[in-house]
Amino acid sequence: MAWEVVADFILKEVKQRMASPQRRKDALGGFKRNTYRLDDTGSLSDSLSMEVIQLGEDRVQLALTYPNTKPNNIKAKIFFETGRKPGKGIRIDTQSPESNDIYGLASRKLPGFLTLSRKEQVFRLIRISMAIKNKGIGTYPIFDPSFISSVEQEYERWWNTLSDQEIEQLPGLQQVFEAIRNIKPFDEATISIFR
Repeated sequence: MAWEVVADFILKEVKQRMASPQRRKDALGGFKRNTYRLDDTGSLSDSLSMEVIQLGEDRVQLALTYPNTKPNNIKAKIFFETGRKPGKGIRIDTQSPESNDIYGLASRKLPGFLTLSRKEQVFRLIRISMAIKNKGIGTYPIFDPSFISSVEQEYERWWNTLSDQEIEQLPGLQQVFEAIRNIKPFDEATISIFR
């Protein structure tokens, strides 16, 4: 029960990080100049959960789980894993541009996209698809050292507001910090192996 409190705290911090604009890495590993929210609809953030896997009597592994269905499985790879490799674009339906997976993204990210003619919208979608095919999509590193450090500081700040009785119910700070530094992301199909 105590580790579930810790897991909920960390999940809340992850969701806050995802809601704030960040710099994303490009396909070559460098950082892009612009900052933005990749999960600007919040659909991935809303579908995340944090699970506690008991490894031993005093050892636990925190696992951030995400859905294994589109589009959130693709977004999760960008946020938590390797990104999207070059080589495959996104299929564009030229007859019905609004049915494409990236239509919503384009309407939110490209100024004036919705005011364009249908032909221009399709053209822009094809260009986005080709860019993804040629360059891939770099990672959007959530668990970087600055985030780990800020979560540890927030947790310690919260810990210091608790009563002695509440603190006795929770694992020690060093155990929590070790767990934070070793969070692993898993899709729902993979995490079911550990349950």
